[in-house]
Amino acid sequence: MRCYETLAHASRAMLLAAREGDWAEVGILEQRCAALIATMKPVVGAASLSEVQRRRRFEIMRHVLAEDAQIRAMAQPWLTRLESSLMRSAAGSQR
Repeated sequence: MRCYETLAHASRAMLLAAREGDWAEVGILEQRCAALIATMKPVVGAASLSEVQRRRRFEIMRHVLAEDAQIRAMAQPWLTRLESSLMRSAAGSQR
C-alpha cells in the first residue's frame, strides 16, 4: 500500500505544480510517477490486500485519475499554443 500512497502524493504534487504553471516540475514528477508505476506492475497481482486496503487502493487510483484529467485540461491550452507556434515557424521557414 505504501507504493499507492507514494503515487498519490506524487500525483498531488504534480497537480499543484501544474496549477502554478511549473511545467518543468510537472515533467519531473511525471517521470517519477512513471517509474513508480513501473515498479508496482510486477507486484500488483501478487499482493494480497484486505478489503479495506482494496477500497483504499481504489480510492487512491480514482483520485490519481481525476488529478491526471485536471492536469491534462490545464496542459491542453499550452500544448495548443505550442503547436500553433511550431506551425507558424515551419510555415515561415518554407518561404
